[in-house]
Amino acid sequence: MSNTRRLSRIFAPLMLAMLMVLAFAAVTYADDEITIGEESVDESSFVTEEAKNGILLEDGNYYYYLDGEIQKAIKFEYDGKTYFAKADGTLARNEKLKIDGEYYFAEEDCSLAINKVFTNEKGTKYYADEQGVVVYEAALIDDNGVNRVTNDYGQIKDKQFIVSNGKTYYVDNDGHYLEGIFTYSNGHKYYADPEGVVAIVAQWITSNGKNYFVQNGGIIATSARIYFGGQYSWVDSTGAFETNTFVYVNLAEQILYFYKSGIRELCTRIISGKLSTPTPTGVFKVTGKARNINLTGSSGSDRWNNHVDYWIAFVGSSIGFHDASWRSSSEFNNSSRYKYNGSHGCVNMRYADVKKLYDNITVGTRVVVAK
Repeated sequence: MSNTRRLSRIFAPLMLAMLMVLAFAAVTYADDEITIGEESVDESSFVTEEAKNGILLEDGNYYYYLDGEIQKAIKFEYDGKTYFAKADGTLARNEKLKIDGEYYFAEEDCSLAINKVFTNEKGTKYYADEQGVVVYEAALIDDNGVNRVTNDYGQIKDKQFIVSNGKTYYVDNDGHYLEGIFTYSNGHKYYADPEGVVAIVAQWITSNGKNYFVQNGGIIATSARIYFGGQYSWVDSTGAFETNTFVYVNLAEQILYFYKSGIRELCTRIISGKLSTPTPTGVFKVTGKARNINLTGSSGSDRWNNHVDYWIAFVGSSIGFHDASWRSSSEFNNSSRYKYNGSHGCVNMRYADVKKLYDNITVGTRVVVAK
């Protein structure tokens, strides 16, 4: 074998080893980089996917993840609200729940209703207390200073009367019950005591220092003659008690009543103004009294000059109560006589009756003339 072949067999492995050393020497290492010649790659670009956490929407349902695991059959707090994950992991949403024997309601955003009025999936309002437990019975609720009441089924109502535990209340918005005197949508006034209970049986009540009469059914009487407890009274247009001494004239019945200190002193037939000159209706006061005067006046071609012994004016000085000596006593028994042979607007009375009225009435006494 020639020397050349021997040298090639000896140096070939040596040359290969030297090339491998040179290639290895071309690779250097830095703290955050791997440098291969002129190329470099940031190690931070190689990031492993983080585990899922929090509430996530997937396939139309919400789930609660904790360290990548879906939480199931658990009540939990998240971002200041309370939620409930059902057995399949989906969060309860717009539905009623029973947890540990108590009822709760998950709203549209999946959070449980707590310390608030809410509307369920059927559109009915209820109240969930500070623990989130839904009230399903009659209850009085102090909702952060707002007084609310539920009906016997726990329902919250708006702008209506409700019965709760045998008592009547009126609620405006979200079950808030009213107190004191209020006006219902029918225009009538009602009264609720400081606990919100509406008075529905006949009685006198006091509100803001004034007395009012509640009729059976709860409506407060206004501009009305009241008889209660053996006493007669008159209440004004607001319903407040005004007086228990007053004259009440019923034109339809042609009867005059006089009440003094709540007692009926007089009930007598009258003849009022004829159809062409009717007696004015309304609420008046006695403006003056006089004895032995002549009443004079005219209406078209009709003129009069009549002497009366007793005169009690209640509409200015032109309309009043007086005796009528030109009438017979029997005329007063016909309740239709005024239609064709009535007065010029005054109220004619029998002599003895007007004398009694004159002797017991004072200027300023209330006079009510009703149709």
